[in-house]
Amino acid sequence: MATGSEKDQLIAQIAQHIVSSPRLDADWKSVSLVFTFEKDGLSNFGYSYQNGGQNSWKAFSTMSDELDDDVIRLCSVMKDESKATWHQALFQLIRGGREMKFEFSYDNEMRWQITPYNLDQMVRGLQPH
Repeated sequence: MATGSEKDQLIAQIAQHIVSSPRLDADWKSVSLVFTFEKDGLSNFGYSYQNGGQNSWKAFSTMSDELDDDVIRLCSVMKDESKATWHQALFQLIRGGREMKFEFSYDNEMRWQITPYNLDQMVRGLQPH
C-alpha cells in the first residue's frame, strides 16, 4: 500500500509541472487543468484565467511526459489505497493565495467533458474561486 506522503508528493509535483509549463501564460491568476484517461491514453485540457472578467481566460493544455507519468502514478497510488479508479482529475491552482484544489471523478463519469454546447458554462464552472 502506498503511503500518504507518496500521494502528497505526487500531487505537489503535478502542481509544479502545471505552473512551470511553457504553455501557461506568464500573467495567469488561476488555472484549471482536467486530466482524462481515454481508450488511447491520457489527455488534458484546461483554462488559465487572468482576472475575473468575462473574456479573461485562455485555453491551456500541456504536453509533458513527466506530468503525464506523475498523473498516471497518482491514479495507481490512489487505486492501491482505495481499490477505486478515477477516470478524470481536476487540478485548480490560484496564484495569489497559493491555493491548490483537486477533485476526482470515478465510475467512468465524464464530469468535466467539454462540448460545443457547454463550453461557456464549463469555462466559468472550472474557474477556481
